[in-house]
Amino acid sequence: MGERTLPAAGQLFLDNEKNLVQFIAIAIYKRMEGEIAVYQALSGDYKIYAMSYADFIMEMVPYTPQKEIPFTEASRPAEEAGNSFRRPNPVEAAEPVEIGGRDGGSREESEEVNPVLLAFLDADTFEEKLNILTGSRKYLDDRLLTHMAISVDCVIGEGDAEEKINNLIFCLKTRARFESNRLR
Repeated sequence: MGERTLPAAGQLFLDNEKNLVQFIAIAIYKRMEGEIAVYQALSGDYKIYAMSYADFIMEMVPYTPQKEIPFTEASRPAEEAGNSFRRPNPVEAAEPVEIGGRDGGSREESEEVNPVLLAFLDADTFEEKLNILTGSRKYLDDRLLTHMAISVDCVIGEGDAEEKINNLIFCLKTRARFESNRLR
């Protein structure tokens, strides 16, 4: 049997519907003596799924920052967006968006929203946010970390990216510990 490279725990993939999923681990199913890929959806209800490793490798496409899901497609329901995955025309994406204001309006360039940030913002609990943060560590930059920290009202301070990640993890762990699941 030839040497193969296994996906790393936390590695991001796009499934057939162009939804972002996170690889968790390879499990062994004793009854079949086969390998099973275990992964988690990073949208919707964040369910954990399993499928044969061979099928996982054939169906999933590794996520790279160049293959970001356009915000306009990701934000619309599937039946409205259709089954097509249309990337915006570079000229379309670069057109400025008019932002109205009292001073007669200002112009700002439109930007696509990072899928990792969308998954982080969509997470219902701080524990889910922590899982997304730790699972996508290698895709984080200063700007993304700042947006994540602002969304949960944490101050991560100055320093290198690793220090900011550790500060945000500490903040999320603290909030997850005191997060209450009871009804008020």
